[in-house]
Amino acid sequence: MSQLKFTDINIRVGSVDLIKNGTISVCTNQKYALVGQNGVGKTYLCDMISNRTPPFEIDPSIRIHYVKQEVDGDERTALQTLLETDSEREYLLKNDC
Repeated sequence: MSQLKFTDINIRVGSVDLIKNGTISVCTNQKYALVGQNGVGKTYLCDMISNRTPPFEIDPSIRIHYVKQEVDGDERTALQTLLETDSEREYLLKNDC
């Protein structure tokens, strides 16, 4: 099983250290969840990883699926909204592949 590993991570927001000299290891083909109190930086960390923001410089060939905790509503069902986040699936459907 492949693994992404980031070491000596320091993430600071304002005067607050979210991660100090931390290590994050993630195995491919696994699902992960972050659990913690409100305001401790879970969403901020997920945004950094999914946007490949340094220090999370992740190879573009690695797909990251991140479901945000809140989305703006529209006429689509929850299932339609989720399925449309799969850009490869959408491409194949639109191009009759």
